[in-house]
Amino acid sequence: MKIKTKKRKYRLRPQIKLALVLIAVFMLLIITGIKRGKKISFWRQSGLDARSKQNLTINAVPVGSCTAEFDGIAYIQLDTIKEHIDPDVYYNKDEGRVIITTYDEVYRLDSDAATKNGESIELNFSVYNDSGKVYLPLEVVERIYGYKSMHFEETGITALYTSGTWAKTAKNTKLYSAAKKSRHFGRVEKDTRILIYEETDDHYLAQIADNSDMGGFVGYIPKDKIYSSGTADTAPEAAEKEVWQPDGRINLVFDQISNAAGASVTMSDGAPTGVNVLCPTWFSFKDTGGEVINKANADYVEWAHDNGIHVWGLVTDNFETAVSHAVLSDDKTREYAIKQLIAYADMYSLDGINIDFEAVPKDDSAAWVQFLRELAPLCHEHGLTLSCDLFVPKMWSMYYNRQAVGEIVDYVIVMGYDEHYRGSDSAGSVASMDWSLSAVKDTLNAGVPKEKLILGVPFYTRIWTECTNGELESSAYGMDEAYKLLEMNNADFVFDEKTGQNYAEYTDSEGRHRCWLEDEQSVQKRAALVGEYDIAGIGAWKLRMEKDGIFEIIDEEINKPK
Repeated sequence: MKIKTKKRKYRLRPQIKLALVLIAVFMLLIITGIKRGKKISFWRQSGLDARSKQNLTINAVPVGSCTAEFDGIAYIQLDTIKEHIDPDVYYNKDEGRVIITTYDEVYRLDSDAATKNGESIELNFSVYNDSGKVYLPLEVVERIYGYKSMHFEETGITALYTSGTWAKTAKNTKLYSAAKKSRHFGRVEKDTRILIYEETDDHYLAQIADNSDMGGFVGYIPKDKIYSSGTADTAPEAAEKEVWQPDGRINLVFDQISNAAGASVTMSDGAPTGVNVLCPTWFSFKDTGGEVINKANADYVEWAHDNGIHVWGLVTDNFETAVSHAVLSDDKTREYAIKQLIAYADMYSLDGINIDFEAVPKDDSAAWVQFLRELAPLCHEHGLTLSCDLFVPKMWSMYYNRQAVGEIVDYVIVMGYDEHYRGSDSAGSVASMDWSLSAVKDTLNAGVPKEKLILGVPFYTRIWTECTNGELESSAYGMDEAYKLLEMNNADFVFDEKTGQNYAEYTDSEGRHRCWLEDEQSVQKRAALVGEYDIAGIGAWKLRMEKDGIFEIIDEEINKPK
């Protein structure tokens, strides 16, 4: 006979349950290391090296061990400046030269000399190369870039900052790693000097500014632990950009001038209606040495100014890759060329300089941008507008770096012509409407701001001859000249929907002659793109190839109310 036993149920008392829960929570806090108020290492959290005396912070952001001291002068690694302050700082390894550009200043720093906008300046430092690491003195960052600095001997931290508010701690507190009272870097005594960078709801992001064992540490301090008043400390603002703009849109025309007589012809013809910028082709290079050939005319400039027209002198690279490479790729040749251009601009009271370098080698892409970067500040210092002519964006010309150019210069003129040119494999329009549209849209998409973009349009066309022997020939004509020649040969005129232009052709013993005309209709359509895409204006190549009344059409179209 089996005897059944009754199982006894055991129940934990409430006090024991609570104790077990508290023990579990306590153990979890210990295991995870997030116990309230836990002190942690600033060095480990920031990534700085506690053993180094070369640590750097920039505007409260820990950067790394990248400072040094040579002959009693504080230095910063050039790579650090390039990564965190100025990505465009230029270094010539062969010459040991550093070039820094701002809106209106160009600094050339060598190991034994320095210039600002071409003038020698006294600096108590030099570019320093320490076993392949290039350094610039802290004075450069302060003087050129407008930073201020603090150095804390005990921690070895150098702090760079552009703005902040000075204050002191009102009570003993802690410097927290985040804007909540969790982990902290250590105790902060009452009346400790701090620099405040920003604020959250309850805390300030601050940097300890006393030379203590926490000097230069960055973290959060509760607002109620800070004196309410503080003194702002802000670096000087950079020079304000003042780009010339006409009352309406820019209405520019290029004026191809090969000698002094060309200037006389322009003046005798009278000022074109609505044009506010003339761009005469006055400057080129003698050879690869960078010497500028000057064909400027003071009377022309005075006449233009009397008629309310600005003059931007055009400089070309002679359409020669050897010249372009020589001028762009060598620091001293660039400087020599720029000095001449600025001198001529001052001599003739020009209002601007137009850069038309159409033969830049692909390998000189960086040098091309650097040339503009060094030219722009001097133009701005002398009150000159800097413009640049660029091709319609295509894969082969991407190395012209339109985005960088658009950031540097005041205006970009996209040369919206030569869709078909003398060496083309087939006859076609110099600039179909699709080509003009692509010139605008693709240049904007490449990074040129709309307020800087000028659409280049042709005042010329080409008459093509598909010869009986199979060859293709063409010649360029002005608007009236082309029309008269076609009419004289009893050409058939029709409107070509595909190109958006009037088209004409005729056949004779030489072969079939074809032409996509530039006229009032094509010009009006292109000018309408200026308002449609709200760009800066229009620029035509070239003066004296237009029909009567063309300038009036452009002026009316580009200045229509928005």
